[in-house]
Amino acid sequence: MEGEAQACGQAETKEGKVNRMDKTIWEYFGVEPIDPAKARVFGVDFGAGELAATYVDPRESLDRMLVNMAGENESISGYVYTVYNNKRNRIGQEALKYSDDDILYTNIKTTPENARKIYGSGRGIQLEGEGVFTYQFLQETLFHHFIKNILRYNGRVCSGSGEVYLFVGRPASDVWEKQAKDYQNILKNGVSGIEAVKLVDGSEAKVKCHIIVYSEAEAAMAYEYKKGNIGSNEAVLIIDGGSSTFDSVLVKNGKVVNEYSRQVGAGMIEQNLFDIFLLGKEVVGLAVGQRKMEHDKKMKMQPFDSSEGYLTLTLRLRKEGFYGSDGTNGRKDDRITALQNGVRKSLDIDSEVMDIAVNQMPVRVERSYQDEIDPMGGNLTQDYKSFHEAIEVFFQGAKARCIEKETGKPVKVDRIVFTGGATIMPFVQELAKNVFEVEKNGIAMESPSEDRHFSVARGLAYMGYVELTKCHELKKLKEAVRQKMEGIRQSISKSVRDTCANMIWQECYINQIAQWTNDVSAKTFNDWLKMPYHIPIDAVRENLGKLMQEKKVVKSINDILDDNFHKLFPGKKVGYDYKIQQNDVLTAFKGQLPAITVYSKNIFTMWKRVTGLFKSENLGETILTTEEKRKVSERVKANKWSIVNDLGQNQIPNLTAEAERYIYNTIMQNINNSLEDYIEGLTPYFLR
Repeated sequence: MEGEAQACGQAETKEGKVNRMDKTIWEYFGVEPIDPAKARVFGVDFGAGELAATYVDPRESLDRMLVNMAGENESISGYVYTVYNNKRNRIGQEALKYSDDDILYTNIKTTPENARKIYGSGRGIQLEGEGVFTYQFLQETLFHHFIKNILRYNGRVCSGSGEVYLFVGRPASDVWEKQAKDYQNILKNGVSGIEAVKLVDGSEAKVKCHIIVYSEAEAAMAYEYKKGNIGSNEAVLIIDGGSSTFDSVLVKNGKVVNEYSRQVGAGMIEQNLFDIFLLGKEVVGLAVGQRKMEHDKKMKMQPFDSSEGYLTLTLRLRKEGFYGSDGTNGRKDDRITALQNGVRKSLDIDSEVMDIAVNQMPVRVERSYQDEIDPMGGNLTQDYKSFHEAIEVFFQGAKARCIEKETGKPVKVDRIVFTGGATIMPFVQELAKNVFEVEKNGIAMESPSEDRHFSVARGLAYMGYVELTKCHELKKLKEAVRQKMEGIRQSISKSVRDTCANMIWQECYINQIAQWTNDVSAKTFNDWLKMPYHIPIDAVRENLGKLMQEKKVVKSINDILDDNFHKLFPGKKVGYDYKIQQNDVLTAFKGQLPAITVYSKNIFTMWKRVTGLFKSENLGETILTTEEKRKVSERVKANKWSIVNDLGQNQIPNLTAEAERYIYNTIMQNINNSLEDYIEGLTPYFLR
């Protein structure tokens, strides 16, 4: 991200640099970008507890169309549950209608490395009658039907080019970043075969789906920028709480400077509620391992008539109903009822039960997705006395990471922003308030928004559109600059040749002859001719710098960038102070030009004139006196202009042709790198 990764660093100052990836996201994922005006961009939050998608239409100035996983145009998201039976696949709440007949699969999100495992392995779940499936198969199946339904119910998306770009989120972690390409392959398998979509009106649309896996940290930043929750110079900590993970993203000056992810999520509360329902309230005193044994034993001996997946989903809905849409207007008198061995059993989802599930039952937090050796701790599997404590420890870890990851420099947080469904629970916000000491430290704290379910999906959609736009603009800029540079390419080549001719004259014909003349061990003419000389690149760079200043090359390029910025953002009151520096263009040239290794014999044009000084026919091996060597030196100096002229017209072009190409290509590569830095720095402007 990852991130590979991620691809969304920003220039910090006019001299600032971004951390450039070896490959762009398009190269890394093997996806061909097109003009964003012709693309159809979706942000897809393929979560453990929910699926949500947001569509960005650039023709509508980033207006959103929210769609749920069942396909209806509603501003709600669906749940990640799928049914597989007799090749019938249903998703979301539609699956609940058939849960009595089919097996309900839940919580299938896992890393690609783990996706090859059998679903339910190590969790005491036995699959009977429907075969055995891997997580990968279930992920592919669910993703296929999710995307197909989204497109089917939203035919206008398929109009035009039919090029659909799906920006799918991944957790902000090293492990997920390293496996992003594998995750893309799973999702590509999921959309294979979706080439023609039958729309609800009976018509058919041709589509081609492209998949980019993108950091949810970058998406969260994008969403908050778009909402205006992040100021240009603010340091903001974004807390994203979901069903399976809590993530923190530290943003400073429009750049993600640190992030943290932990496998603790609201799904733990639902599991605790299920165990209370299954085993009774006395389960509160059991350790995690012992409770799991009792869980598996009871499910085998006294199973419910409904599947565990169905009951867990029902408990999720009851839990969300308990807290309400904003954390204050929940229902405190709901209940769940099911048959256990034919006997009706009920559990009131009231304050007492929720207190047990949140504050009294131990939970196990698995090893973090983060792969690095973490000196701050908090990455290993560990049991906590309650979900409440596990979230508190997460916040402590997030607080410890309020530093710039690259420099270790502390960052003063100005604002904390919550997103994700789990952060609506009031105790989560209260924990953050206490751990970060918001009042003492002057930190503003934003409550979760009503559309928090779509925060990541929206951010992914925004970033998809931004990445396409950045790529499109970068191509135009590179072509404009290429044409500009082609106009002075001959001048660059001439500067290189002139510099080389002058340096060869000074070093080979003056300095080396003087050295040869005074060196008593150098007795023959060949002792001079075989002396090697490398053209010093510093001299070439210095003269190129003078040429570029004379031609105002860098100024012209910066004028192109300034014009591009104001065309992209005509209404922006603030400018963009990124400037390409001439040193950045020429700094790569260091040391010597290995392509120009000069031997005097290669360039000596005075052979006949010099041989006229001596009687020997084999001049190269004739032993010469110091006086005779001095005469050679004087003869060379007397013919300076003819030698230099011959060098410049006849010999230097052949010697320097390869070096001229190398120098020009390096200059262009350096300029293109600077153009990429400029484009990356535009990200916050696109989102604000």
